Amino acid sequence: MKDAETSEMFPMSSGIASRDFDLPEGLRRKWEGVRRVESAASEDEVKEAWRSEARAWLVSRATRPGVFTADDLISAVGLPPYSQNAVGAQFVAASKAGIITAVGFRSTKRTIGNARTIRVWRGVINE
Repeated sequence: MKDAETSEMFPMSSGIASRDFDLPEGLRRKWEGVRRVESAASEDEVKEAWRSEARAWLVSRATRPGVFTADDLISAVGLPPYSQNAVGAQFVAASKAGIITAVGFRSTKRTIGNARTIRVWRGVINE
């Protein structure tokens, strides 16, 4: 679908930029999620699959220099298919386990986050 056709189908209201709409990407994510859910035998397996992927990403990221945020985790493994609160829960668990430590705050880069403040983290593995 061409951008002109997309803009005609989805007229922009004030304050909403056209970059906030990407129908092909939305459809790709939709079907990716459908495939993920269909392949899991139960809701618990879906939850555990995302948790495992998020934990693995955090441990891997904690071994490298530099800082990261929940935006980075979401970019790498996607949002949990059951509750966005699970993202923060993974960071809390990793912090309590001594894998990461909070080093500051910044605004989220995700447009849906409306520039809310999020923590900035640093890995403490191999310090």
